[in-house]
Amino acid sequence: MTVPNGTNVQLVDEAGDYTLFELETAADGYYIKSVNAVYSGNAQYMEYYGGYFTCYKMGSNTAIYTFQFFKIPQVENHIVTDLSELTDGARVVIFNPANMQALSQNYTSFYNLGVP
Repeated sequence: MTVPNGTNVQLVDEAGDYTLFELETAADGYYIKSVNAVYSGNAQYMEYYGGYFTCYKMGSNTAIYTFQFFKIPQVENHIVTDLSELTDGARVVIFNPANMQALSQNYTSFYNLGVP
């Protein structure tokens, strides 16, 4: 996953400067912050807004910035709460519980669509 221009999210095959993310603990999951993407001096966080996954500065509606991780294959709603489970190469689904949408490979324009 990369944020090449500081705002739109793309799934990619190789790591690069904009594929680095930090997880910050949120009330019901995690915020996903881009390590290198900054726009107008603001850190960029993944969000689910208007039917799309994108990155934007953190706003007051933190629910759209909150994500949960599920291991694949899913075992009875196995929500990852211990970040040590997310090792390099771990296969996960990134899920936004406020909108009941998961990040997908499907695009419209240059935004990733969510899937239920």
